[in-house]
Amino acid sequence: MTDKFSGKKWTWEDEYLITSYEVDASGKMPLSAMGKFMQETAYNHANHLDFGYDQLKQEGLFWVLSRLLISIDKYPRWGDKIRVRTWPSGVEGLLAYREFKVLDMQGNTIGGAGSAWLMLDLEKHRPQRPELLKERNGLFPTDRALDRRPAKIPSLSEPKKGVFFPVRYSDLDLYDDVNNAKYMQWILDSYPEDLLRQHEVA
Repeated sequence: MTDKFSGKKWTWEDEYLITSYEVDASGKMPLSAMGKFMQETAYNHANHLDFGYDQLKQEGLFWVLSRLLISIDKYPRWGDKIRVRTWPSGVEGLLAYREFKVLDMQGNTIGGAGSAWLMLDLEKHRPQRPELLKERNGLFPTDRALDRRPAKIPSLSEPKKGVFFPVRYSDLDLYDDVNNAKYMQWILDSYPEDLLRQHEVA
């Protein structure tokens, strides 16, 4: 029997140009744009591995981002080019882990991320076990982009009502859900403008 992953690339890299519509008032790429780039590169690699959007849709399945941990050392500016590198780093239970490195064109690492993804069925949105990937755990690269896995966010002991963002049609993605990059944008938009102008998310 032929291995489905025979001859496939376990590490994938895409190049992006930071355009005028992907920068904020400081002229730098915002966190939400980095989220979009990482998502696109993850999609491209999953498709290469025959485990992407088109393939899973035929089986009534799809990927959703469950956890994300990002570290950024330097934000690229308008006109810069960056490379986003990604690779799968293991399966534990229902979660499939994927790493990211963001590099400038000189090959310097300017950011990294660890992510955890769930496979859901299209009809009821129930988690499914990614058994085919789990069987290939030993083939995954062992490198990690960060020194720890993305963890589940703990519940708030005293939750407080924050800024309200109504979900509009432009917030929805292919799965009719709010896209993860939009959540990043909402979180940042909930902070005062002065704070965003004086500080950057690390």
